Amino acid sequence: MQAVVKLGFNGNVLVADNGNIVYQKAFGYSNPDAKKLLDDNTAFNIASVSKQFTAMGIMLLKQQGKLKLSDSLRKYFRNYLISIFPSKTCSTIHRACPSISQ
Repeated sequence: MQAVVKLGFNGNVLVADNGNIVYQKAFGYSNPDAKKLLDDNTAFNIASVSKQFTAMGIMLLKQQGKLKLSDSLRKYFRNYLISIFPSKTCSTIHRACPSISQ
């Protein structure tokens, strides 16, 4: 793995087998300027990397007839959204995920 670090890898690696951790190690820095090393508890911001996977999953569910883009988010996240949006109005899937086109 040290060879990968020399090539510029910066991140955490966890290998598990049937729920048992076989290998776990952090490589590189969480803050290179401050020379702060990564550790097993470092949180990573994934930015916009997951949007396309969310959009594809939603479109597959739409294609299967399991949801409509015009559905209210409250239909799927009822308890969570009621605490955030107590009024009856709530965003739709399409408005919440602008990367999805109808």
